Amino acid sequence: MDRFDLTSPQIKITENHVEEACIKLAEYKGYWPIRQHVGRYIHADAAVVRALKEAGVPFRMVTLGQKGLPDWAFLHGERPGFMLEAKAPGAKLSPDQERMIWVLRNLRRQTVGVVNSVALFEAFLEDHERSP
Repeated sequence: MDRFDLTSPQIKITENHVEEACIKLAEYKGYWPIRQHVGRYIHADAAVVRALKEAGVPFRMVTLGQKGLPDWAFLHGERPGFMLEAKAPGAKLSPDQERMIWVLRNLRRQTVGVVNSVALFEAFLEDHERSP
């Protein structure tokens, strides 16, 4: 007779999971999360882009934001705002993100958090809310 196996599948926590949990905590504390979209976009799906290319029809790509800009900005009515870059556990910042975060912190004097769990975000928020 085969053995019965009660092991559960490996749970993989993604960047989206971390972001969602951080946003919920921030909203609970009265912050307004603002998504900072960055990248090159065309407002059409892949099939439309392919059809445009095949037909030789020119189209324009739009660049939004600056490379490396943190994904989220948070505003609050009574506390200073901050920016947040959330990562999946074990994930690293890209070189563009490292450069941009350095510029924001050191040249622009902005508060930027980089977290890979809601626990780290909670600690970041406690420190942020205590500072003058």
